[in-house]
Amino acid sequence: IALSLGNEGLAHCPAAERRAAQHRFEQGLLDMISMVLAMDAMPILGGVYPNNDYNAETYAMLKETARTMATWNVPIFEWLPVLDDGHGRWKESLYFDHAHPNTEGQRHMFECIDLSLFAHAGEDIPQLVRRRSSLSQLDSSERQTSYSYLDEAVQASQAAESTAHGEPIGPPAFEDGRGFSIVLCRGAISIRNKTEDEYVVSAEWQGLSRAL
Repeated sequence: IALSLGNEGLAHCPAAERRAAQHRFEQGLLDMISMVLAMDAMPILGGVYPNNDYNAETYAMLKETARTMATWNVPIFEWLPVLDDGHGRWKESLYFDHAHPNTEGQRHMFECIDLSLFAHAGEDIPQLVRRRSSLSQLDSSERQTSYSYLDEAVQASQAAESTAHGEPIGPPAFEDGRGFSIVLCRGAISIRNKTEDEYVVSAEWQGLSRAL
């Protein structure tokens, strides 16, 4: 399973929509992992990779997603370290266009594939002890990626983006009274969590469903 955060719009979407794009990408991977396991097959992920339109903020989010994927207990072909120029963009001579590798870049990606993974077809599928995205419920003993050093910067940029478009962020569409809220802005859903807990946002949360 090899997909791109760039294809989810991370490189070009408004700042207020970046967290949603990140979460959509991660949750989509988790859904496909479940589908693969339901077929009694072993999921293997292609790691994240560069895009020449990433900036410092989106590059940090790209690396955060890579760290999150590493907790899912599935094999990953780690492409970013061999393709990345250190700023989220392609190393010189490894890209065809802003979003895709050239032949040499593809060769580097191929060399990251652990071929020994395909030599154990008769063994049981490893148990995935935890599969989650950055915004999902975690046990307290696990690393909480939602509270990264990015969050304050991301929230500040979201506010600046909304104000720049003449649409300052209005009152929350939903609040739980403990510090968790959801704001709707230009069709995007922005999640604010000032608590020390992490939340699962689902249709089964009736109060939230009614508000949205």
